[in-house]
Amino acid sequence: MYLLIDITPREGFNIVCFEPDKTGTFFIDEKYFPGNTDRLLHAMKEFVGEQGTEFKKLKGLAMSAGGSFTATRTASVLINTIGQIHNLVVAFVPGGDLIKGAHQALTRQKGFKPIAPSYAREPNITLAKKKV
Repeated sequence: MYLLIDITPREGFNIVCFEPDKTGTFFIDEKYFPGNTDRLLHAMKEFVGEQGTEFKKLKGLAMSAGGSFTATRTASVLINTIGQIHNLVVAFVPGGDLIKGAHQALTRQKGFKPIAPSYAREPNITLAKKKV
């Protein structure tokens, strides 16, 4: 089973699990979590447990592009950390059909190779003005 973290919703995030079968259907289950990604690790652990499995038994982890700067950083750090601990394939899906894109990206490689976050726009970081 593969896990996809979709951080594209304006509020909250989705976690999807999928597995290819003989008919080509990938989707297994999806759950929406309201709020920000502060509780992403807890949500991932809860969702994986609801599927009757655990992180080390997953085949790979993927994340979508297009979320906020903080959501992108949080998701990429968690996916890289869990992937490295359990030697899982990790992938970044730039858009389009997320499940199909994640499956293609995850099956192209073997073993853990960290992903670099890709942001939808330049971060909006304000610098303090110098006092004159």
